[in-house]
Amino acid sequence: MSLCIAITIKHKTQCKYKKKFGDYCGHHKRVPVIQPVVPKIQPVEILKKLRKSSEEYKEASELWKQENFMESKKAITNSNRQIIEIFSVSNKDLSDRFEKIQEETKETPVWKWHGSRYTSLKSICNNGFWTPDHKNYIMANRTIFGRGVYLSPFKSIRLRYSDNHILICKVLYGKKGKYINREEREITKCDSFETSNKSVFVGFDSNKLLPVYLISYSRNGID
Repeated sequence: MSLCIAITIKHKTQCKYKKKFGDYCGHHKRVPVIQPVVPKIQPVEILKKLRKSSEEYKEASELWKQENFMESKKAITNSNRQIIEIFSVSNKDLSDRFEKIQEETKETPVWKWHGSRYTSLKSICNNGFWTPDHKNYIMANRTIFGRGVYLSPFKSIRLRYSDNHILICKVLYGKKGKYINREEREITKCDSFETSNKSVFVGFDSNKLLPVYLISYSRNGID
């Protein structure tokens, strides 16, 4: 006995021996339509907590201990601030762009600190820095050197703008600009500039600014 041919149309079966939809001819069995299972894409973990025994933790903690800012009454010391946790920033897109430029320019990166609200720092870890040419760039208050991303080689300066969290970043200077004044400086003609005492660095190219470590710390021994 030859088997009938069944075609599933909108959950009804049409058999060549039975013209009426829904009839069961007995020559075949209904085969349920199995929807393919699409695996859920797990979000990439950008911030990874470091163990104290890891080389990365030791590197970040050594940078934290360095305090060589010029003598100043406003300088913040390490005496009343202790590290709670250190996270590495594992953002492949940001690191790939940074390393490509570094390879092309042969420039040696330097360490800089960036302090801000934790929500802003977390956004930077995920999306990179928003420089003045970015549509979402918002100019912060008290930016005495105009539009740009503010960093410093001295942690004590950037601690003033942070709330128990601070970023350690690698920076490529690129084409250095000379600061004239807030109105006349042409930010499109340079990648960065630095104050004469080297305490403030302002960057304009997000691809040359790479967040590497996020440090969580306590104030006066209190989280």
